[in-house]
Amino acid sequence: MIDSLNKSELFARASLLIKYGFRTTIIALDTGLPTHTIRRLYKEVTGKSPGPGQLPESDAIVKNRRALVEGSLLMALYVSIGGESVYQKLNIDALMKAYDAYVVARAEADLPADRPWKKLTINEGWVLARDLRSKLASLHRCRCGSLYLTVSQQRIQLKCPVCDLVAEHNCKTLCVS
Repeated sequence: MIDSLNKSELFARASLLIKYGFRTTIIALDTGLPTHTIRRLYKEVTGKSPGPGQLPESDAIVKNRRALVEGSLLMALYVSIGGESVYQKLNIDALMKAYDAYVVARAEADLPADRPWKKLTINEGWVLARDLRSKLASLHRCRCGSLYLTVSQQRIQLKCPVCDLVAEHNCKTLCVS
């Protein structure tokens, strides 16, 4: 919860988080506002009711190499913007800035929003950031220089997904030639 904000500042903060697409549970954790109030505000801001459902687990978010590249990029940006303190406390402002940078990086790389790549949502970023803080996820530096994410219960190999994708691309190029 954000300390020392008055009610209008809390509503402004909640409105910003709604516009970013955060789920009501995350907004409630950040602002301390009751979920029924956030649901009403959500409907006012977006014109529709918030969607139901639970947040995914991090291993379901990074279930393949491309998703792991996406998660690695977002979390590397998050740590770069938020600094080492993100390992102790989730910084939602740094996450929003990192998410904005992530969206720009994806656009510059001309990655599609879906198959075979899938753009992460801000809520998936929050789950990864939460797990980074709680040590259920971690960032590692590969010898190629890339930072890559690993999460507990990860179903894919614990190695650099960038090197893996480059090796796959090189193999396909060489094998087709």
